[in-house]
Amino acid sequence: MSSTATKTKPSTNPKKKKKQQQKSAAKKSSAGDATGDSKQKRLATDPPLECSKSDFDSLLVDASGLADYGEASSELIDCARYGEVDAVRAILDVWSPGKSKDGDLPLESGQPARIVDAADASGSTPLHKACANKHSSTARLLLSRGADAHALNDSGNTPLHWAASAGGSDCVGLLLDHADALHSLGRGGRLDVLLKNGFGRSALTEAFASGDTATVQHVLNHDSAEEDRLIGGLDRKDASEGEADEVAEGKSEGAGEKSDDEKGIVHEFDFLRCSEEGEAVDSNERPTVLIRELVSGMKSMRGNDCQGSSASRLYIHLSFSRNPQPIKHADDPFGQAPEDDTTGLGIWCASLVMARWLASPSMVERMAGRRVRELGAGCAIPSLAAAVHGSPAEVIATDLNPETVENIRHNVELNSSTSRAAKLSAATIDWGDESTYPPDPVDYVLCSDCIYQRDIVPLLRKVVSGVLAPGGTFLYVAPDGGRDGLPAFISSMGKNGFERAGGREAPEGYRSNPLRSGDGEDCFLHFHELASTRYVLYEFRKC
Repeated sequence: MSSTATKTKPSTNPKKKKKQQQKSAAKKSSAGDATGDSKQKRLATDPPLECSKSDFDSLLVDASGLADYGEASSELIDCARYGEVDAVRAILDVWSPGKSKDGDLPLESGQPARIVDAADASGSTPLHKACANKHSSTARLLLSRGADAHALNDSGNTPLHWAASAGGSDCVGLLLDHADALHSLGRGGRLDVLLKNGFGRSALTEAFASGDTATVQHVLNHDSAEEDRLIGGLDRKDASEGEADEVAEGKSEGAGEKSDDEKGIVHEFDFLRCSEEGEAVDSNERPTVLIRELVSGMKSMRGNDCQGSSASRLYIHLSFSRNPQPIKHADDPFGQAPEDDTTGLGIWCASLVMARWLASPSMVERMAGRRVRELGAGCAIPSLAAAVHGSPAEVIATDLNPETVENIRHNVELNSSTSRAAKLSAATIDWGDESTYPPDPVDYVLCSDCIYQRDIVPLLRKVVSGVLAPGGTFLYVAPDGGRDGLPAFISSMGKNGFERAGGREAPEGYRSNPLRSGDGEDCFLHFHELASTRYVLYEFRKC
């Protein structure tokens, strides 16, 4: 059975208030009125017929000819899948309770009384199917006829999950508005955009993964996407019980008693939990790395993030504007002088990729007994990964901003009991001041995603040359594009006293979830660009 319009069959396999006034102001400034947030929420109503009256009469005859409830429900699900809205209308007209050709309700045991919510073998309803394929008129009709917008299939997906995953902004807006309108009438609850499915993914996660800006705006503008819910309870969720919990509470040895404003966010990373191919590796014996970040709330200002959509920047602001410790220059994290740059107080995904590289068996073997310096270390994740997983003679993480260097010292202390480096410490280096360079050159220099302005190129080359011993190795990790000056830097590092010894795209496993907890939602909230960005591992040797 089909309507007169020919449909192309799409795939049905889905991808896997702060205060209310502040939240509303942020939405208006970033997302504008694109989602119609200011409009009154209304119940869905039947869309108009798309076919002629005579064609619809034929569809009614076809619907009446279906053998039984089972055949009718199967046909309804298929028609919803392909967006055949008038065929869906005909089946509902004939087979809904009170209209069935056989009288009242279907006789089959275990079937729902309302055919509008009939489910297939995986528990998916016609509304799931329509939303998965972005058929907004069909979804509107189903909702108007009483379809359950909260229905869960066997994987825990609601129609909203599938609509968001498909980037179906019209369906997403329709579902949210309809449920809100029902709620205002006392006829049900609102949809929850942070409700996780069986894979640990919410509609918010699916919306961002879809890459559709309008879909993201609809989800972000919903009342269930309150900032307090987005960030609440996440500060210590990554850290394991015991030491990490004590650290987060400011009770670890040497940490002293800390106020609520000084706790920061402690993550626990397992850089060997996945193979290079991204496959999970089972083991409870691997060492982990504890990292505190003191987020400035301005991650969206650096590199590729500057080029993102307004919705993406809004999401980054909502997800990261915690400011657990007072930070100078929070409104301008780059500052007017190099020492004012507070961007190192947050974790950048390139450093996670670098840490995976350094934790690999081949790099552990190469760096055994070697002296290592990290430049622009930020939270010092690569340095600490090298110290915890390997056995270097010396690892010193360096930066310039005083708050950043102090946070490095804190992270060094967090990992002092698991470090296998003979020496592990933090230090200050001003790239433009040779007097701050260490007196003895080192064997390895590490740096992650530090070229994001062209005028940094000569400075970074200067400090690498001044710190690295002849025959030493410089390792650099960065996204494969979107960094002003990166091509010039890579070119300059392959000549005039240096040679390029290697360069390859980071394996898929290096971009997988590095959190020990394995919580995909937390990984996405904190490091959403990790899985979606291609990174390159560069290696240079000083002649």
